[in-house]
Amino acid sequence: MKWYDILKAGPWGYLSKQGGYGSQITYNGNVVGSIPSLYEQKFSPQANEKSIVSMLNSVWQMMGNKVEYANRSIDVRSHSGHLYTINLFGTSYCKFDVDTDKDSPIGRIPVRLCIDVGESGERPYGDILASWILTLINDEESAQDIDTLYDFLHGGYIGGVQCQFCNTTASFELEDIPERFFCEECNVYSCDLGPGELGPGETEMNLEREYEEYNCPSCRGDVELFWAGWDNVAICHDERLVATPEGGLYPVMIIDRQLTYGELQETDDEDVFEYDTRLYRYTDGIEAEQIPWPEEEE
Repeated sequence: MKWYDILKAGPWGYLSKQGGYGSQITYNGNVVGSIPSLYEQKFSPQANEKSIVSMLNSVWQMMGNKVEYANRSIDVRSHSGHLYTINLFGTSYCKFDVDTDKDSPIGRIPVRLCIDVGESGERPYGDILASWILTLINDEESAQDIDTLYDFLHGGYIGGVQCQFCNTTASFELEDIPERFFCEECNVYSCDLGPGELGPGETEMNLEREYEEYNCPSCRGDVELFWAGWDNVAICHDERLVATPEGGLYPVMIIDRQLTYGELQETDDEDVFEYDTRLYRYTDGIEAEQIPWPEEEE
C-alpha cells in the first residue's frame, strides 16, 4: 500500500498547478494558501504533495490537542502555554510569520516572530510547515537555537515613547513600562501608554500615546502651547510662567506684543519686572505695560 493511500484521510491536501495558478494547499478540501514558487522549483510536485499529505498530516494527527486550523492560519498551543498563529498566506521560501502576544503592565503587546530555517534546511513545503508546528509546540527547548523565540520567551523587549513637547525619547524595559508617562526632561508633557507592535525580528517598539496632556510644571494647571520658530514654549496664565523644552521655568510677560521671558528681573513687587533697563507691570493676564521708575514719579 502506498503512502498516499495510508494517509490521504488527513485534513491537509495538495492541489497541483493549474492554468495561471500555482500549487495550493488545502484543508478539508478548501484552498487555504498558495505554495511559494521556490518550493515548486526546488522540489517536484510529487515531493511537495507527499510532504503535505504524509508529513504534515502525521504531525497534525499526532499533535491534535495542540493545533487547530483557523481562517488560513494554524493556531499552535505550546507546552509553555503560549498561543502562536502561523500565517499560511504571504509566506516565502523557508520562512513563516508567526503572530503571538506578550504580557506587559499596559496590556497584551502584539508580536510577530520571523521564523527562518535558512537555506541549509531545504525541504518540501509540508516538511517545513510540520517542523515549525513541532518547533512552536516545544518552544522553550527550541528557543535555545532561535534568537527571536528566545527574546520572546525571556524578555529583551524595549518600549519607547517620545515627548511631544521637548522631543526627548524615553525607553523602558517591558516589565517596567508605566501606565502613565511623565516627561522628566521638560516636566510638561504626559500621556497614558498603550501597547505598540513588535515586527518580525524586532525587539524595540514605539508605544501608543493616549490622553495626552500639557501642564504647568509649577501648579500642574493648564498651559497654552506657543509654537513659533524657536519659541516652543508652554505658557501658564494662572502662574504667569513659561516652561521651555529644556526644562526651564521663567516669569513671562507680553511686552509690546512680544512674548518675553528669561531676561525678566524680579523686583520687590511681584507684579513688576525689570526688562532692558525698564520697568513693566502686569495689566491683563500676562500683558504688561511700561511704568516709570520710582524716582521718576517724584
